[in-house]
Amino acid sequence: MSLSFRKLFLVIFPHYDEGFTSQTFFKKNLGGFTLIELLIVLAIVGIMAAIILGDLPSFDENERLRIVAEEVSLSFRETQFYGAGVLISESGGSPFTQVFPNRYGIYVDKDGPTHFTIFADSDDTFTFTPPSLGGTDIIQTTLTSVIKQPIFFKDLCRNLNGTSGAEVCGVAEATVLFERPNLEPTINTAGENDVQYIKIVLSNSQSTQNIYIWASGQISVINPNQVLYVQ
Repeated sequence: MSLSFRKLFLVIFPHYDEGFTSQTFFKKNLGGFTLIELLIVLAIVGIMAAIILGDLPSFDENERLRIVAEEVSLSFRETQFYGAGVLISESGGSPFTQVFPNRYGIYVDKDGPTHFTIFADSDDTFTFTPPSLGGTDIIQTTLTSVIKQPIFFKDLCRNLNGTSGAEVCGVAEATVLFERPNLEPTINTAGENDVQYIKIVLSNSQSTQNIYIWASGQISVINPNQVLYVQ
C-alpha cells in the first residue's frame, strides 16, 4: 500500500491499525451526526414538505367538488324515492290539504339562480309549472346553497335514444320525472322526450365531475378520466 493511499485510507478508516472489527469500524460514529449530515436531512425533509403542502389546496378543492357532485346525485335519488314511495305532499292555502301527486320531479336550470328544484307534479303536465308560472306544482326543496364558488355549473348535456355517442351539450334546462311504481324516469330536455341520459357537468376551473341520470334509473357520478360505457 503506497504512503499517500495509506493516509487516505486511514482518514476513512482511522481505526484500521487497531484491528478491522465491527467495534473499531463504528467508533468514529459514536459522537452522533455531523452538522453537514443534519443539514442534508433537513433539506430533504423541507423539499418533501414543500411538495406535499404545495399540492394540498388543489386536493382540497377537488375533494370539495367531488362532495358537491355526490350531493347533487343524492338529490336525484331523493326525488326517485319520493316518486316510487308516493310521498304525501301539502298544497298551499289554509288549511293545508294533503295530496298524492302522480309523480315527483327535479327541474334542472343551468343558468338559473337555483339550478335544481325538487317538485311534485300535482297538475300532471310532466313539466315544472309552479304557481309563479300559472301552475299548481308544489316545490319540495331547492338546492340553492349547494353549488357555490369556486364550484360552478359548467354544462348540461343530453343523449337521445338510438343515437349512441351523439351527445349534445349547451342544453339550457331539463326535467327528470319519477312516477310510481317505476324507478325509471321520464327525461325532458328542450322539447326532446326520448332522452337516454342527461349529464350535469360541475367544475372548479381545475377539474370536473360528471353526474349522469339515465332513463334506466341509474344515477352515477363519473370522473372525466373514467371510461363511460353507454347503455
